[in-house]
Amino acid sequence: MLIRWKGMRPALAKARKEGGCARRSAVVNVMPVTNKQGRKRPKGGVATLKPRRLLATVVLTMLAAAVVIALPATAAPQPLATLRANLTTEVPGPGDPNGHGNAMVKVYKAKVCYTLSVRGIKPATMAHIHKGAKGQTGPIVVPTDQSSFKLPRPTSSGCEAIPSALSKKLRQNPSNYYVNVHNKPYPEGAIRGQLRMMKGM
Repeated sequence: MLIRWKGMRPALAKARKEGGCARRSAVVNVMPVTNKQGRKRPKGGVATLKPRRLLATVVLTMLAAAVVIALPATAAPQPLATLRANLTTEVPGPGDPNGHGNAMVKVYKAKVCYTLSVRGIKPATMAHIHKGAKGQTGPIVVPTDQSSFKLPRPTSSGCEAIPSALSKKLRQNPSNYYVNVHNKPYPEGAIRGQLRMMKGM
């Protein structure tokens, strides 16, 4: 029996030694990791916000969003008036009896923007806005870009600067002005139309 006990002592001693290490290891593993001030550190080093800081962050974010919403969006300026004209045979003639088209003129304080569309005539060479009542001719007050007329459905569009006084007159009395389209067969004008205020304006 003594021989067997002596043979078991090294095994018991080893078991006790390993068990003691395991217990010490377990104690170490459950101890919280602390910083120099003795406060617990978050696992994995993930930063967390204190309640006050979190609240301040939320408030600042909401204020920034409110400022962005409150800022007015930069919108394109709207015309003060929109005029239209149905283009038909030039009066007084002669004009092209087969020609027709339409014009839209947007009037701003210091410019007009126009879109012209003509059909049934030889290639247009130029177009203008003239001063003149129905059936009368008058001087050019606004030239247009004749280089943009294209076949087979020639159109012209663009913007031209005008005096503010003319802008006011166009808006107040559009029927005193007309659109005239010229070409080689009809240099004085192939088709023409009096301006009028667009409905709903």
